[in-house]
Formats: sequence, C-alpha cells, structure tokens
Amino acid sequence: MTQQDPIRRLPAPRAGIADIPRFTPPPPAPAEAILLNTNENRFGASPAVAEAMARDLAEGRMNYYPPIEAEPLNRALAAVHGLDPDCVVSVGGCELLLPLALTAYAGPGDEVVWFGDGFRKFHGYILTAGATPVAVPREADAVGTLLAAVTARTRVVLIDNPGNPTGRMLPAAEIARLRAGLPPEILLMLDEAYVEFADTPRLGLDHVPGAGNVLVFRTLSKAYGLAGLRIGWAAGAAPLIETVKRVIPTFPLARPALAGALAALADREHLARVVAGCRAGREAATVRLRAAGWQVPDSQGNFILLCAGAPGTDPGAAAARLTARGVLVRLIPDFAGAAALRVTIGTPEDMDAFFVALGA
Repeated sequence: MTQQDPIRRLPAPRAGIADIPRFTPPPPAPAEAILLNTNENRFGASPAVAEAMARDLAEGRMNYYPPIEAEPLNRALAAVHGLDPDCVVSVGGCELLLPLALTAYAGPGDEVVWFGDGFRKFHGYILTAGATPVAVPREADAVGTLLAAVTARTRVVLIDNPGNPTGRMLPAAEIARLRAGLPPEILLMLDEAYVEFADTPRLGLDHVPGAGNVLVFRTLSKAYGLAGLRIGWAAGAAPLIETVKRVIPTFPLARPALAGALAALADREHLARVVAGCRAGREAATVRLRAAGWQVPDSQGNFILLCAGAPGTDPGAAAARLTARGVLVRLIPDFAGAAALRVTIGTPEDMDAFFVALGA
C-alpha cells in the first residue's frame, strides 16, 4: 500500500463508542474577550502557585519521575479535609479520574443511573466503560427518582452535586437518604467539582469515614483556579481507593503541577476570597436577572443558568448580543426542550461588562 492508497477497512470501535459525542471546541476567542462560557475561575489562582512552579522548574529535575501516585498531594488533601491519606487519590483531572474509577466498577451488562440533565460527559464515561446509561430526571424528589431506577443490574449511581448546568444541589440530608437507600454493593459516585462555592461545602466527604460504597470526586480546577494544570482527586473508603489506584497512571501528576497544587492548597486565604467573591456575584446576578424577567434556578456553583421568562428574554438572541460585544457565554440549545444560557460568575468588572452587553 502506498501513502496515497485509500484505507479500505478500519478496525471497528467497541459497541457504544461511536455514539459518544465529541466535545466541539468553540472558535478561538479574541484576546480581549471576557470568558464567561467555561466555568473557569475568573478570580485567578493564588500567586503562590506560579512561584512554587517556578522554583520546581529551576531545580532542573525534569529528567526524574514525579512522586508515585502523587502521594505528597494525597497527604496534603487528607490533612486539609480531615481524612486518612489512604482514603485519597489524585490524578491529572477528574475527566481522567472519574471514568477510570467508573470502569473499575461497571462494565458490559451493568447499569449506571445518572441525572439526564447533569454533566453531559457522564453519558460518554458510562458508554466507555461498556455499561448502560440509565438517565433519570432531576425531579422534586430527586433521591426517590434515583432509587426507583435502581435494578438488579445497577452497579453505580453517578450524580453531579451541585449539578451542571443548573447549579442545583442535593442537600446533606438528601445525600444521606440516598446513601441509606442504596444496597451496600452499589457504588455512589458524587462529582462535587463546584462544591466549594456552595453554602454547605463539605457534603459527600462527611460520608467517607463510615461508608464503604461512596466515592467523592473533587477538583482544583474551579475554586482553586488550576484548570490549566488538570488536578482532580477523590476520597473514599481505603478499599475503594486501593482499587482506583490500580487503574490510574503510576505518575499521575507532573512535578510542576504537583508543586503548584500544594501551594494552592496551602493558601486558604486566597481560596476564601475567591469563594466569597463568587458567592456575592452569584447572588447579585441572580436577583438582577430575575428582576429583568429571566428564570434563574438557585445555583450553588460558580455559574448560573438563564432560561426564557418574560418577553425579551430569549437565550439565543442574548448569546448573539453578548458575543458581538465581547462577552462569551455558553448557549445550551436543548436544555429541557428549550434553549438556555449558562453564565460563569466572574469578577465584579466581568459582571458589570456582562450586564452592559446584555442590556439588563
């Protein structure tokens, strides 16, 4: 076969893989654009992060492997959250960690129950594992709906809490009810990527010491502002974490990323400022948008969802108007059968520019 010959036959992917939609990146944003479309931390990371990474690079040890299983970070996370270090695992982002953990516990013939309006990538993670996705609506009695969907084939219940894109959150009492209602052999996986912004930011971690079937996933991408470093972690009973460590990379974090993560984790004052700023901006934006006629669910993340309400509140038209004025937001064309806008909460200056561009 020459280089010009067409490939007539290709290896076929496993069943279900071709059904996973690819993430379509948005067009490159102008340098001056205000990015309120990807739920990044607009307040920025602690200055200590760049300093720690620069020191690490200056040591010139790039020719050596980083610590196995990112153990220094596991120990630091355990200390911050009052956990046993054996109950923590860290990897290069939850988009790697969560599907690996899911694959360790669910496969062909198994079912995974999840909220259909939750994080869209969950559907692909379940198909990648070879399991069957069972989507349920996030109704008023969300826990009851989840439990009613459990069958003899269910191996995992996977939920994002707070949910993306709504920002809605199951309170601690409902998480306890869900855990109590599940058989011990069914794994409850809680994705808490945005939980630091919530009014009750601990939630799932309270179940780690006494539960053998709860895995809690957290990230340093959002509240800590390290999205570019890709650092995710999970906590659970030691036997669960031992299993997950069997399927993760041996060296899951690069040296500079590990140094930056440790510095971010140590700067509690910066974290507190970011969280306080986001909560204040979220509350102010919600009040103002509702007054302008938009339907805005109560959010516990660093974002809010705008749905059409009064005349003049059209998500598609608003997105076009904002984009034309240099403010990028996420247009969701098919949320609950209609279009919606997800808007990241930015700095006060960001939000002023957003409202001017929106004309609200």
